Amino acid sequence: MDVCSICVISKFHEYILGSNWLDKSVGLCLKLGYMKILVTGAAGFTGRTLVQYLVSKGEADIYGLVHRMQPDLNKKMTCVEGDLLDQRQIQDIIAKICPDRIIHLAGIQKGNLQDLLSTNVIGTQNLLDAAHSVNPSCRIVIASSSAVY
Repeated sequence: MDVCSICVISKFHEYILGSNWLDKSVGLCLKLGYMKILVTGAAGFTGRTLVQYLVSKGEADIYGLVHRMQPDLNKKMTCVEGDLLDQRQIQDIIAKICPDRIIHLAGIQKGNLQDLLSTNVIGTQNLLDAAHSVNPSCRIVIASSSAVY
């Protein structure tokens, strides 16, 4: 892991878990071990790196949403297969996990304009709608790579 990745992931950690450990909602979840973080795009480069970091911290239950299961994913993460374009499936996944935090890294960077828009925009909207309906206080980070430019 390079220094830049560690720096960015450290900021994710601060935002996602909160810097105030006495905050009632975050602190209670952490004390009881119920903090759940869902990482979409967990099979991608940034997703794998972030999952590795979060798992090493041991401060939350980590769930990874992937488009297709892969045998080399982090075994300490609960892996869930799903398609962000399937609104009902995403709603069911979010309802089952009930995450306290979501880090949305999933998306595509190659393809025609219609595929790019539907996956990256509609897929994100489906995720946000599902998260809001299940847990309106869920913190969500949406990130992308420079490859989209």
